[in-house]
Amino acid sequence: MDTIAIKKFLEIYKNPQKTYQTIHVGGSNGKGSTSYFLSQMLIQQGLKVGFYFSPYTMTQFDNILIQNETIKDIQEEFNSLENEMLKNGLTSFEQDTALAFLMFKKYEVDLAVIEVGLGGTHDATNVLEASLAIISSTSLEHDEIIGPTVFDIASHQAGIIHHGMSVLLSPNILDNIRDVFIKRILNVGATLLETEKHVFKHDFPSYQQHNLSLAFQALKTIVKSSTINVQTLRFMPFRFQYIHEHLIFDGAHNAEGIESLIQSLRDKNIQPIVYMSILKTKKYEAMITLMKQYAKKVYVTAFDHEQSIQKTDVSHIKDVIFIDYKDTIHQLKRINYDTILVTGSLYFLRTVKLSLNI
Repeated sequence: MDTIAIKKFLEIYKNPQKTYQTIHVGGSNGKGSTSYFLSQMLIQQGLKVGFYFSPYTMTQFDNILIQNETIKDIQEEFNSLENEMLKNGLTSFEQDTALAFLMFKKYEVDLAVIEVGLGGTHDATNVLEASLAIISSTSLEHDEIIGPTVFDIASHQAGIIHHGMSVLLSPNILDNIRDVFIKRILNVGATLLETEKHVFKHDFPSYQQHNLSLAFQALKTIVKSSTINVQTLRFMPFRFQYIHEHLIFDGAHNAEGIESLIQSLRDKNIQPIVYMSILKTKKYEAMITLMKQYAKKVYVTAFDHEQSIQKTDVSHIKDVIFIDYKDTIHQLKRINYDTILVTGSLYFLRTVKLSLNI
């Protein structure tokens, strides 16, 4: 896993990602929400803003936004580039990333907020000359690829820090892990910014307070005398998203995310019935156990993904209720008055939403 192929491809197009200012956002949890809040805050300041995140939500390329809107002709743009992308050996994620960079140049954005896909050092997005890097959190995630320890993960995340840029580190990062980032900052000649906690009045789940604060700090590095209207901000799809009054979707896809989700449920005095499915690459036993300790009832299922957990993976976990995916959809269509939470893999949430046709 490296960035050689995408670098060569982007050079053919004279490095579009270097023609506008960029902010690069990495982390284990919260990087998508922080990025999304920041892009909206920047738009409020009158800037033309591109935003790229992954994975896409429901349809391919709905994760490439300008002014928080999808790009109408983006499929045609991709079709015209696909053969050359394949010829240059780009993976599907590299194709999407390169397409985002080209679209942001074509539509002349003032600034683009780019979310890291995985880790940092070898991520396809790590071809930027960003003015600011943000690290939202560090925890055990994708440890089979960039681990095995949280320090290894921090080292990969620190790979997006380059000479001359400013760096915002989440105040929630533990001091011994923070040292990994400090060392990288000193070694490459970047600048660590002081972090402050800003408290906003909002109706979002409690875990979004941290992401809001981090986004606002980033905003102030771009627009010094900035003010924001928190009430008009939206948060990312599948982040404590009410599909309707009694149905919540939340893509808490690791143990830290599940803990934050449970705290938000406590704050709102919600004890839901939970349907969840997780990829085998995650700490799924810990995630299921945490949710079982809080929720009214937890159903676990498999879904159509090559890495989805199966019944055999969870049969040893005490009191697990494993149900077939078809039964999951059938039960979700019969929601009465209990609050239902669908959580786990973002791919699972997408699959369920498509199955429910909502």
